Amino acid sequence: MVRAMSWGDLYRVYTITQNRGIDFNYAAIPDDFEWQGEETFDKAEMNRLYQVGYELALDGYDWRKVPPGLD
Repeated sequence: MVRAMSWGDLYRVYTITQNRGIDFNYAAIPDDFEWQGEETFDKAEMNRLYQVGYELALDGYDWRKVPPGLD
């Protein structure tokens, strides 16, 4: 349910930005990232995910301009 609400929020924000002429940018976990933790919240895995995001930002993150399914 939380995932569905998050997707709904993302599409709602996208629609608002388009209606108001505002640039839409969002970051997402890379498609090739494989969760290796054994728990839903695994501190070591969360740190690894943070490092992936940090390195992407250092390289000049390529923002996604539309939500999934609209690209």
